[in-house]
Amino acid sequence: KIYITQPVFYGGIALAILYFNVLTFGGIMTAYLTFRNVTFGTIGVWRGIAALVGLCGTFIYRHSFQNVGVCMTGLWSILFQLFCMCIAFASLFVNDDQNGDHNDHLPLPLLVFLIGICASRVGLYVFDIAITQIMQELVPEEIRGIIGGTQKSLNSFFLLLGFCLGLIFPSPTQFPIIAGAGIIGNGIAAIAYTFGIYFRNEELLLT
Repeated sequence: KIYITQPVFYGGIALAILYFNVLTFGGIMTAYLTFRNVTFGTIGVWRGIAALVGLCGTFIYRHSFQNVGVCMTGLWSILFQLFCMCIAFASLFVNDDQNGDHNDHLPLPLLVFLIGICASRVGLYVFDIAITQIMQELVPEEIRGIIGGTQKSLNSFFLLLGFCLGLIFPSPTQFPIIAGAGIIGNGIAAIAYTFGIYFRNEELLLT
């Protein structure tokens, strides 16, 4: 109840829903990539690239915060992530019968898929930091532990939902269904942040 009544509630929910997305280098997507004959070495390289790109997002946040403020930073970051995810998702349906050849050669649709996911990490990292900043500004100090703990629980809950979808749709050929659900979640998160935080920035006294 304390969490729901906080002005940052919609931002926190938006962040938690992003954990529902399986278009990350987790177990489900790794299984799909191996199904597409992508070697573990190649997956490891792309996972490292994604981590480095996400790290760049932490530096981008600082410059964005100084120039456009935390509210606009949160908005462009979640929309950028959604855009990149949509490109990656769409690539799943382009020449979907083409796979890797175990020689680290990736067909163009699969390459676009991986690039889109890596690029989306910028939006994810920037949005995560933006929500953390908003929470620090809006949540009273005496209840930050409660709100932070609830947020972590929500993040874990939506992450678990993604794994549950993996149980319901276990075949690698059904991966687009799970990915599509994550894209819908990203869209809902973007709407929640836009109307719950961005359009209320003056009311919330945010920059």
